[in-house]
Amino acid sequence: MKNLIVACFVCISINARTSFGNPVSIIRTLPPDTTVLSKILSLPLNTYIGQPVDTLLAHLPSGIINMKITGWRSIRRAEILHVVYPNKVVVEIHVKHFQHMNPNWVNTPAPDQHWSITLFKKETIAHTVIFNGSVCINGCDKEYK
Repeated sequence: MKNLIVACFVCISINARTSFGNPVSIIRTLPPDTTVLSKILSLPLNTYIGQPVDTLLAHLPSGIINMKITGWRSIRRAEILHVVYPNKVVVEIHVKHFQHMNPNWVNTPAPDQHWSITLFKKETIAHTVIFNGSVCINGCDKEYK
């Protein structure tokens, strides 16, 4: 009887794995969130150039899961606020000239920990770049400038 129960459990486990796949792979293959993406792309992004970062943030759709400042040409100088949505939709807000925060790296192993998002929001937008996963879909011509 024990052998029959064990055999049934093994068969059910194998069947469940082949029917449902690895849960991690299911999550990774979800389609992009076209609702958030279409809302972002419907914004007149060029009109935000020269405006404070906070102005654009106020008009972006809800559902942001993370915001992080990183460098671009060098990890030693802040330049980009990454606004991350589910399914790897990312709005990069680039700033070139800083008036409110010190963009330079502080001698620490984690320089982004010392860059203030609150102060970054006061800076002026130079350009924006939109990604859907690893694919650049808007502002791509400005990506490497």
